[in-house]
Amino acid sequence: TPEATISVNTDICYDDSTIIFFPYDSDSTFCHWEFDGITKIGGSEDSVKILIVEPTGTAQLVVEERGCFSVPEEIKLNRKPHFDFFYDNRDCCLPCSIEIFADPQDENLTFRWMTDSIPFPTGNSNIFVFSEPGIYDIGLIAESDETGCSDTLIKTGFVKVSPQPIAAYDVDYQVALIENAN
Repeated sequence: TPEATISVNTDICYDDSTIIFFPYDSDSTFCHWEFDGITKIGGSEDSVKILIVEPTGTAQLVVEERGCFSVPEEIKLNRKPHFDFFYDNRDCCLPCSIEIFADPQDENLTFRWMTDSIPFPTGNSNIFVFSEPGIYDIGLIAESDETGCSDTLIKTGFVKVSPQPIAAYDVDYQVALIENAN
């Protein structure tokens, strides 16, 4: 009876895609794959490139050799969280205070914001206060309560803070030549 073995590290959190394979392939071996929360996007019969669509997906393999079938081997793979962050207007003038919002694309995510002043405030939004003009990077860490996987997103140059403009004017001619001029 053949033995189904899936070669992949199940202890790590993957980006969206990875390769899983059956390491003992021979000319008489046929691999039968089934997926839940995972989509096959390429590869051959014994080496499959997959896209992990859900936070957690399962892959099952049954190996057939000379008409004999193995016991199914099933593994669970975890994907890093999908998320983003945004705010309506990325340009502001001093003094500048903006609220940036997390955009969770998976359920059950916890967020920690990366800031210079307060170490890792948590929540679905954070208020950033800028006291100097410049271009600022913003970072967010998401952790999945479902899988324990985390990922970091840093957007460089995300906020542009301009100095406060100064209103001023000059008169072209210092002397008015009109009688009773104001």
